[in-house]
Amino acid sequence: MRFATVLALSLPLLSACGTEALRPVGGEVWVQPRAVDFGRVVAGQSVERTVEAFNASRSDLDVAVSVAGVAFGLVAPPDRLVPGSTEVRLRFTPDEPEAFDGLCTIRVAGFQSVEVPLSGEGAPIPECEATQACHQSSWSVAEGRCVETPVPDGTACEATCLAQASCSAGRCVGAPRDCDDGNACTVDTCHPERGCEHAGAVSCPGAGPCQVGVCDPLTGCGLAPAEDGTPCGPRRDCNAADVCIAGACVLRDPPDDFVCADESPCQGEGRCQGDLCVRPPATVLAPSWERGRLPTDGGTGDLWMDLLVEADGGITLSSYFASPQVLNARSPTPVSLSHAARRCIHWRGMLACADFPDTVAAGVSVIDETTGNVVWTYSGISGDLPEYAGPTVQVYLARLMAISDQQLVALFESRVLNPDGTDPRCRRFALVVLDAQGQSVVAQRVEHPVLESCTHPHPYGAAVDVRGNLYLAFTPSGQDNPASALEDTLVISYTPVLQPRWERAVSGLPGGELAVAGNWLFHERSAIAFSTADGAIGTGIAVPFGHGVATRDLVIAAPAEQAVRLEAFDAVNLTTKWQRQTNGVPWFTGAPLALARFETSHAPRPVVLAFDSDGLSHGVSATDVDTGAELFRCPLDIPEAPGFVAPSAGGLALGTLVPPFPPGVDARRRCDPRFARARMVFQWFDMPGLMPGEGRWPGLNGGVGHDHREDAVP
Repeated sequence: MRFATVLALSLPLLSACGTEALRPVGGEVWVQPRAVDFGRVVAGQSVERTVEAFNASRSDLDVAVSVAGVAFGLVAPPDRLVPGSTEVRLRFTPDEPEAFDGLCTIRVAGFQSVEVPLSGEGAPIPECEATQACHQSSWSVAEGRCVETPVPDGTACEATCLAQASCSAGRCVGAPRDCDDGNACTVDTCHPERGCEHAGAVSCPGAGPCQVGVCDPLTGCGLAPAEDGTPCGPRRDCNAADVCIAGACVLRDPPDDFVCADESPCQGEGRCQGDLCVRPPATVLAPSWERGRLPTDGGTGDLWMDLLVEADGGITLSSYFASPQVLNARSPTPVSLSHAARRCIHWRGMLACADFPDTVAAGVSVIDETTGNVVWTYSGISGDLPEYAGPTVQVYLARLMAISDQQLVALFESRVLNPDGTDPRCRRFALVVLDAQGQSVVAQRVEHPVLESCTHPHPYGAAVDVRGNLYLAFTPSGQDNPASALEDTLVISYTPVLQPRWERAVSGLPGGELAVAGNWLFHERSAIAFSTADGAIGTGIAVPFGHGVATRDLVIAAPAEQAVRLEAFDAVNLTTKWQRQTNGVPWFTGAPLALARFETSHAPRPVVLAFDSDGLSHGVSATDVDTGAELFRCPLDIPEAPGFVAPSAGGLALGTLVPPFPPGVDARRRCDPRFARARMVFQWFDMPGLMPGEGRWPGLNGGVGHDHREDAVP
């Protein structure tokens, strides 16, 4: 230890000493605390403490304060003690990493001197390690912390998915790593942690039921004739059946034992016996597991609201700022992630979650589902757009969308509360494009006079087309929580680098989701079809799009409540391709449609799943996308038609809004939107032979690149 006597009445002084008062004889002057320990302080840094000297007399007293100790000093020491309390400020500035002792002496004429022991330890300067690529970190004596600064441009850097990478303006940039494995039938991607990955076989589109898609590892996708006898049209009874012969669809009189109905998840196959198609009766399917009813399910008040289903059967449940849970589709046992989030999408084989972790304001995180590790977090909206900074600005995520497997776009929403803490219902919006490493590519305000009105405009619709163009639909909401929308919708389109393309205001149109199919943009609450090129309104379709789906060739509108018709339209000219009629009982419900594949006795068939009801029971049917023929119908043990539908490997996930419903939410609209204070029950039904659909355009309801559907209640 080093100890030296220094008189420092005019030098800076620090704070100090114990918890018990030390009173001199006479009781008119005392100090507290009576000892000061400055703790560990980095060499070269300064820390201050305070000793209070108390004068119990009625007049000022002359005082002399001194400090002994090589690392200790005084800050503006007093020369008089006024009646009451006077601060004596002490400073500790170690110059070496070692222990120090000192002494503070307070002398008042006519009173016993008071001595306050001082102690402290000098700590070594910390080693700093940069937390960001293309940055260096060093200890700042002025700030007392590690400070990161960009390395010079051109400095080499390493990123798993970049080749010949170098630093530019603090970012690691370079050409995307070439992950081509030479096999045209695999999907080649690069994972930021695991590197190049090659997903299973590419799904090649067919050309109608009699020309199936095949893949050659050298040349890629092509066509081949379907197996002779493959059903190919709406006729499949035992008097006449549309079947494939030598790659063409022809009408034939089928022989006995002809498979007139394929085995379904709830019913054995049917075979012709004379003119009759004989098959066993269908069984009612019950869920193999369920989550969302019991308080033990967790979540914010058990408010599970969102479900993300992956092709391999993985399922992610999330709630309003509750921890996402990752499940296997066939097991109700969840694995919770480390922090709360608001909603997640599946991107690059990982989870991209909004407002995650909950310790970061308006953060976007990408999470490795296999480990739960956070790959990266973006929390730089206030740096990219300074107007989003400040203690009175509240910023959070409105939507997440995937532009491609290399870029993710986040739509931020912000508000500034009134001085009395009330919500002014004014909102500002901004878009930020993030790359695969979580660094911002471009950021821009969403500006339009409609958004300047304080009507809580909300992005009820968001979609991305195959070129990466963005589409947003804003509608005023009727309350602070936009569970209810007003009318008059503004649709805006941007390029992938956020250059405005076009805008279109539609009077009287309530808020609803957007979907892209071919060169058309659809709004779920309308039959309008907007041109994706310039926003021009085309001829549209015969019915509102609803929660419909689309393939490369077809647009299939979701039926309205108690509809007796399911209708498909050509994706180019929007003319009717096929209709499927019911006899009125059961009728189609307003539940969302879903694309899937179903393994038939001949080959997988693309199907659209729709839900029906007779008022007492409910079922799901699979309609052949190419022909409009029903492939199967299975009764389900569910209380009502679902609001969320997602096929996965060997099964079907359903979500249904359960009471009590949020104020302003019509139960018939099911779970749209999934805002706070709404609760869903999620069920999984084993359905062998069912697989996720292929060929869905990005931006469709519930598809890749979509977080979830949001809708308005009339």
